[in-house]
Amino acid sequence: MLLSTDDPNTIEKQATQLIQKYALRPSTMTLLGTQSAIGMYDYQIESVYAEGDSYNYELPVEMLTYPQNEEQAVSFGIGRMPFNQLYQTATLFVRGLYREHLFQQQPHRVLMVANLVDDYEEQGLLLCETISQATSQELRNFSLNVDEFYHRLASEPDIIDASQNADLIIFQGHAYHQRLVEDPTFFFQFEMPDVQNNENDDIHFTHYKMGPAGNEEPYHETKESFTNDDLPFKSHRFFTDRLPSETEAAVPEADFNPSVKRFKGLPIVILQSCNSLENEMPDWLLQLGGVALIGSVTSIHSASGSSFIKTLIDRALYEGETLGTALRDARNYFYVLQDLKNQRNHREQAKSLRVALSFRLWGDPQLKVFKPLPEPKKQGLSVVWTSSDTLTITTPTKRLPKVETEKYIAHGYPGVQYAGLVKRLKNKEARKLIPLYFVKTALPAPVAQYQSMTVLKGKRDRVAYRIDPQTGQLYLVYLTEKENKYPTLRFKFSRK
Repeated sequence: MLLSTDDPNTIEKQATQLIQKYALRPSTMTLLGTQSAIGMYDYQIESVYAEGDSYNYELPVEMLTYPQNEEQAVSFGIGRMPFNQLYQTATLFVRGLYREHLFQQQPHRVLMVANLVDDYEEQGLLLCETISQATSQELRNFSLNVDEFYHRLASEPDIIDASQNADLIIFQGHAYHQRLVEDPTFFFQFEMPDVQNNENDDIHFTHYKMGPAGNEEPYHETKESFTNDDLPFKSHRFFTDRLPSETEAAVPEADFNPSVKRFKGLPIVILQSCNSLENEMPDWLLQLGGVALIGSVTSIHSASGSSFIKTLIDRALYEGETLGTALRDARNYFYVLQDLKNQRNHREQAKSLRVALSFRLWGDPQLKVFKPLPEPKKQGLSVVWTSSDTLTITTPTKRLPKVETEKYIAHGYPGVQYAGLVKRLKNKEARKLIPLYFVKTALPAPVAQYQSMTVLKGKRDRVAYRIDPQTGQLYLVYLTEKENKYPTLRFKFSRK
């Protein structure tokens, strides 16, 4: 669709009208152009502290990634491709096609890197590491080759070596430990910890500004010294003069000399850390031979970010979703998760919403993440409409291998999701991650016929759902109690 404006609201309206006029059923939409050519709109988020104080800030949002009706799911997987020069877009498309050709000649190789540290005495982001290891278990459930690096020194050359032939690279953790796609500005920041502050504690951030000579200049600020507009970026942003909303894909400086000379595996790269799309990161990845990049434009709580990436990977594994539609499904999971938290009066729901809106794709949303895969070694959830108004979910009989870090344990069924929720265990210091069941399924009857829902097995306050009116897809999240208490869950929908 050729555009006559850069206004995202107008473009979104025109695209929707075009789809309706010709009765199209697209699953993805590609934006050819940077934010200056095809704009984003600002969404206001209210964030609440544990002690009840709140602040508002605006987050730049890609069009069609947030539903017009807050009770609905989004329909499209959105990807943005640089279009400063035609060769950039053509290069990415051709690389994507060649990557799929390579699938037929060689096995997949995935690189999972999480919770890197500067000193082995650091605990780092243990909840992020636990969920990352659980994601690797899902990959191994499909017999994929996974090179894993957890709680290792960021400077270890083995990590760079493993990246050379990987076709999927997932980095999760502090941005300043990321050496795969380097930022030539040499400015870094600390990220939010996994553990929440006590209600009576001041929120306290420590920043380190790294100059070209490598000199660290620490300084301290508390929330009282921030204005509302400054807070979301001051706590977690690179010390440059550009905000994430101003990020463009541009050619890096001539003296940019990254550690990785060239990616040979034409990888999709996922950077799960704060503001990982800032500056010219998309174009630096293009220079290094990457095919697509998923990253964030805001601060990210590492547990929520890792949970988001796990959902994305699981959708590509178990449902064969493309990169764009897997991102869409992960986004819808977090929208429904926010609904579930709201109805259970959880605090800090803004974390879920920020994660859903912050992650975005630079690349072709139609890219296949994996080639057609064999059946998993252990089956995931079974989802069946036993009638046109009754949905039945049955849990599998076998779990994936247990993941255990210093503070956390994850031992879930294949395909279950997480959200950073944990519970205490008797006689153990470690806490167990609470699994959630996430289901996407087509409604067997027209969308307009479905109204309220009754839980036949399970508890009503533990389930939330949204429906995509464009595609008739139901997205449902169930927060488990004792995992074996209800091996079969049934949900009955009232219909007109």
